[in-house]
Amino acid sequence: MVLFGRKKPFSKVLSNLICPRDQNQLTDFQCSKCGTKYGEVRGIFRFLPEIRDEGKTQEQKRYDMLGRARRLDDVEPHGGFYQRKILLNETRVSAVIQGARIDNDQLILDVGCGSGFPTLSLMKKKEVYVVGLDISVGALEFFQEKALKEKMRKRILLFQADAENMPFAADLFDRVVSFSSIEHVPNPDVFIEECVRVCRRGGYVSVCTPNRTADPLRQLKPVFLKFASVISQKPRPIIEVQGLPLSPYHKEFTDKELNFLFEKSGLEDVSTSFLIYLPTGVPHPLGTFMSLPPIAYFESFVGKFPFVRRFSSLLVVSGRKC
Repeated sequence: MVLFGRKKPFSKVLSNLICPRDQNQLTDFQCSKCGTKYGEVRGIFRFLPEIRDEGKTQEQKRYDMLGRARRLDDVEPHGGFYQRKILLNETRVSAVIQGARIDNDQLILDVGCGSGFPTLSLMKKKEVYVVGLDISVGALEFFQEKALKEKMRKRILLFQADAENMPFAADLFDRVVSFSSIEHVPNPDVFIEECVRVCRRGGYVSVCTPNRTADPLRQLKPVFLKFASVISQKPRPIIEVQGLPLSPYHKEFTDKELNFLFEKSGLEDVSTSFLIYLPTGVPHPLGTFMSLPPIAYFESFVGKFPFVRRFSSLLVVSGRKC
């Protein structure tokens, strides 16, 4: 298999692949047990057998359509109107780096990487090597396009595969991270167990996801946005994606629920970060003002108070594999 000039650490990944059908070790990308031959098509390794779960098929179709319409990022279609979205992304990436003890030269697996928006931000902060996995080839194509534009493609491998049945041998990655994906899978406990399985001993698993406890505050968001519209500009209209399926499995968690899943999977030293309190979908110029460092520092400060932090928009939960 040609690596297209990619970095040496990826040889470890490509020599430790297993068949998603029967978990048999692959030889030259072929399973000796079931005979399935896997491979790479246009820069993306295809390890997704037939999907029998109707919900997963719907989820795959949804993100294929969004990816091919270049609609996976809230920031890009509006040309910088939503600076709060950029602040949210930078904040969650920094929290994952801290929680998972990410450092240069580590091999990172990003599960449910989608368009790669947070992944590329992470790679700008740390000189790491990333394997991105997603069920949607449309999302991965979008990711690949952005990585080429950012001149980071050589530090990335992309896999189309199922997050609940990953094609990697155990104890392979230094760190396993996931940004806003666990809420879209049918079996969150299996998702975490798979993340733990492929993480090496002593490595960290870190997951970022919306905080369900903040739902009452989210109900007030339309009121805030109506007020914001008085002093904010209107973003350029964008073409809606016709026939877009709904996300069938969307389920948010509290910090206690996510901590329970981490501890149940055997992870230790579990920690939680609480992030972002003010609305993010605020257009320019109010949204740009709300993204200035003093506002970010204020949010970080109020998040230190236990009563306040439980209403944060996002949770980042991290744990160490022993």
